[in-house]
Amino acid sequence: HPTFIYSAKFHPNSQEIICTSCYDKVIRIWTIKTKKSQKSGQLLQELNGHQGYINSICFSNNGQNLYSADSAGCIMEWNCYMNNENNRVEKG
Repeated sequence: HPTFIYSAKFHPNSQEIICTSCYDKVIRIWTIKTKKSQKSGQLLQELNGHQGYINSICFSNNGQNLYSADSAGCIMEWNCYMNNENNRVEKG
């Protein structure tokens, strides 16, 4: 992350997927499952769309949705698609 991280949440259905939100208005999706040659997690996806810094994120109980809120008062809903090959989050 290039700046402050305000929130981080593990996906409720996978303890290998973590979502972080940052002062730079970007949500990042990471996997902490690493190859032996890597020392840290791998960035899977970046989500853009907020106009203010993202200060809160949470998943729905079933993990199918991610919600994010920013300093401009905007709340966004994102659809989460998870499978063994490709983990994706899209704006809902």
